[in-house]
Formats: sequence, C-alpha cells, structure tokens
Amino acid sequence: SHDFDKKPCVSFLWDFGDDSPRVTTKEPFTTHPYKAPGKYPVKVVATDKLGQTADASVNQKVIEPNEAFNLPSDDPTKDPTVTVSSDPTNAKVNEPVTFDATPSKDMDDEPLKKFIWDFGDGSPLEETDGPIVKHPYKEPGTYPVKVVGVDKY
Repeated sequence: SHDFDKKPCVSFLWDFGDDSPRVTTKEPFTTHPYKAPGKYPVKVVATDKLGQTADASVNQKVIEPNEAFNLPSDDPTKDPTVTVSSDPTNAKVNEPVTFDATPSKDMDDEPLKKFIWDFGDGSPLEETDGPIVKHPYKEPGTYPVKVVGVDKY
C-alpha cells in the first residue's frame, strides 16, 4: 500500500468482522485469532501521510482446527484464494488499468475458471474466463475494485 508519490502508507485500521476491537498497525499486514468458525468480512483502511484513505476487504473463512486434516483432497468445501494487482496503480483519466488475478488458485492449487469484476465506479460487472482484464476510469478518484473468483467446483 502506498500513496500517490509511491511512499508507504502510515497507518492501517483493521476490522476483522467478528465484533472484536479494531486494530491499528503501521505495517500493511497483521494477524488475528478467531474464536469460532465462520465467514468474516475483514476490512482494512489505509491512511497516507496526508490523511487520505483507501479501503480493501476480503471474506475470511475460518474452520475448526481439525477440519482441515479430515477433508478428502477432492472435497469441494474450501473456497478459492483470490489475489489481484493493478497496473498502473495511479492511472490517468481514460487510461486503461490492467487488473491481474493470475495468482488466484482453487483448493487444488489450480487456476480459477471464471472471474467477476466490480471496478467500483458504477460500471456494469464484467465476467471473464481469464484472470486479466483492462478497465479505464472516466473520473479521477480512488475505486474499491472487487473480484470474485469461481473454481471448477
């Protein structure tokens, strides 16, 4: 996470989605123990040196500790892992931004089959079979991009 000048953000406010107190860190990573299995909406708000903010979110799945060891390898109960990057990170108006979710994998460490993109600017959702897509923004701003990965299951 960085600001417009590519300088690191100065703080990160974490909400783990389980009614625990929010946590502020100076690093763009943290750990958090969950007390019960479930899906939790995790959100982080990054703040730069000028006080400008941007947020990101993910749904974190938590299972019982022994459950991971008792699953057959072909049991489709694990959600895929989705990772996305953008280039350039500071685009000009109408300059296509390339979003790349290539590192995303299913529970068998295989590529995902479909991606559903929400570019955060009010444009229609875009569905792709491949992990790379381009999207231009018509207005300056910070946009919360979300991608849903769909696996073979």
